[in-house]
Order: sequence, then structure tokens, then C-alpha cells
Amino acid sequence: MIIKRDKYMKFLNEFKDNDAIKVITGIRRSGKTFLMNMFIDQLKDEGIQDDQIIHINFEDLAFNDLKNEMDLYKFVHEHENKEKRIIFSLMKFRMCKIWKKQSTVFESIWMLTFILLVPTLTCLSGEMATLLSGRYVELKVYPLSFKEYYD
Repeated sequence: MIIKRDKYMKFLNEFKDNDAIKVITGIRRSGKTFLMNMFIDQLKDEGIQDDQIIHINFEDLAFNDLKNEMDLYKFVHEHENKEKRIIFSLMKFRMCKIWKKQSTVFESIWMLTFILLVPTLTCLSGEMATLLSGRYVELKVYPLSFKEYYD
């Protein structure tokens, strides 16, 4: 059974075409990955093509070769679509050093909707928060509410 997380989907839709970096945070097993997959499915239903989505899950072995900032830079620019808006998401993001060096590179990609999924205590504290200061909106995801569970 799929539980719609309407409150969170509303937030993602409100900021979908906004240039601010969308940072989805939450404790382990709160539904960040599920929410991102649900959002991508919605975008595809709305007509967004696969070549407009760059979705990197660092726990997926397919992305095992992305070991440093240059690897990530090359990957992003190889998959960049200069004619259409790109939805770019990083999941299971524990590579803060890559973010530190590449944050401005990602912003230079034309028409980019950038979404980061990070554990609450990982990268968003300290250096990363400083780098993102004033350029991001945060969505805090919690485990199912009583209403969501009840429904």
C-alpha cells in the first residue's frame, strides 16, 4: 500500500521551479527515499522525460565510480540537457567534500532543479550549511504521522 505524503509533496511542488536548492532531511527510515521516488514518478506523469532527470543514489553500485568531485562533475555534465529543465537529485549523500567543491558548479547548470537528500545530522550541519546559506529551502521529513498511519 502506498501512503501519499501530501504535505511533503505540496512542498516539493511549490519549490519545483524555484532556483533554491531543495534539501530533504530526516532521520533514518523516515521516508526521504520513498518521497523522492514518488516525486520523480509524479514528474514523469507530468511529462518530464528520463533525459531531464539525473538521479544519483550513492548506495547504488551503478554510481560506485563517483569517488571524488571530478567524477561527479564529469557525470553531471555528460548527462546535462541544455534545452530542457533538469531535475538533479543526490540521495544517500555522505560525500560532503564533493559538495564543498562542486556546489557552485551545480548552480551553473542551466535550468536546474537541485534536490539533496541528507540524513539530519550528516552534512547539513557545519560546513555544508554555511556553503548553502541563503540558497536552500529545507524539508524535514518525519516518520508517518498518526493520521498517515491511520489512513
